[in-house]
Amino acid sequence: MKFLRALFAFSIIPLMAACSSNSQLANGWNGCVVGGALAGATAGVVLDGHLPGGIVGAAVGGFAGAMLCGGPDSDGDGVADSQDRCPGTPKGVAVDAKGCPIDSDGDGVSDYLDKCPKTAKGVPVDASGCPADSDGDGVPDSTDRCPGTPAGVKVDGVGCPLDDDGDGVANYLDKCPGTAVDTKVDGKGCPVNLLVLHGIKFAFDSAQVSASSSAILNRAVKAMKDNPNVNVRIVGHTDSVGSEEYNDGLSQRRAAAVRSYLVSNGVSLGRMDIAGEGESQPIASNETAQGRKLNRRVEFQVLKN
Repeated sequence: MKFLRALFAFSIIPLMAACSSNSQLANGWNGCVVGGALAGATAGVVLDGHLPGGIVGAAVGGFAGAMLCGGPDSDGDGVADSQDRCPGTPKGVAVDAKGCPIDSDGDGVSDYLDKCPKTAKGVPVDASGCPADSDGDGVPDSTDRCPGTPAGVKVDGVGCPLDDDGDGVANYLDKCPGTAVDTKVDGKGCPVNLLVLHGIKFAFDSAQVSASSSAILNRAVKAMKDNPNVNVRIVGHTDSVGSEEYNDGLSQRRAAAVRSYLVSNGVSLGRMDIAGEGESQPIASNETAQGRKLNRRVEFQVLKN
C-alpha cells in the first residue's frame, strides 16, 4: 500500500505539470492517459526497481491521467466532451469554459467568423457579423429611416432616397426635377397648376399684353377670386425661337405683365410670385408652329400654404 501511495504521488506531479502546460490539451483525453501511463511507469521503475513496478505504475498513472483530464475531448478544444456544449469546434478556435467559440461583441456570430467585430450591443447583424442592411442601400437597418428602398436608388445618410429639389418626391420618382421651392407638387413631383393659360398675345418682342388677350386673362382673375386662400407663382414660358438667355428674360417679363393685369383687376399683389423658365420646359415640339404656340404659355402654380 505504501508503494502505491508513493507511486501515485510521484506520477501525479509530472502529469499535472504536463497537463497545465497545455491549456488546450492539444492531444486530448488519450494524450492524458498515455502521458499518465508513461509518468506512472517511470515512477514505478524508480520506486520498485523492477519491471513489474513499472507495469503497475503505468496502470496507476494512466488512471490518474484519465481522471485529471475529465474524459475524452473529441474536438481538442480543451473542454471534455461531457462538458462541451459546442462539440465539433474547428481546430484552433478559441472557446469559453463551455467549449463554445468566443463571441466578444455578443452579436451571435463567433469571433472567428465575425467580419465586423465590436458591433454595438443590440444592433441586428447578418451571417458575417456585420450590421444588417436589408435593402442594400449602404445604411444599416438600425439607423435606416427609410427601409425597403429599391435597389440602386441613391440615399442620404439616414437611408432615405435623395430629393434634390426638396418637394417631398424622391429623385427616382420625380418627373419634374428642379421644382421651385415652396411650389405645391403632385405625386410625380410636378407643380399643381391652378390653371394654364395658352394664347395670351403680346406685342412682337414685347411683354405688353395685347387687348385681345383680356378674355383669357379674365379667367385667371376669376380663378384667383374664386380661390381666395390660394397663393400662386405665375410662370412664363417661351418657345425656342431666339437665344436661351433672351428667352429667359422675356418669359420673366411676360409673367410680370400678367401679374400686373391681375393686380389692376383687384387681385392682391401679395398672393402672387413670378418666375420665368424661358424655353427650358416645353410641353410640345418646337419644330412645328402649333407646338411653339403651345409652349408660349403662362402657368399659375399653387404654392404651399
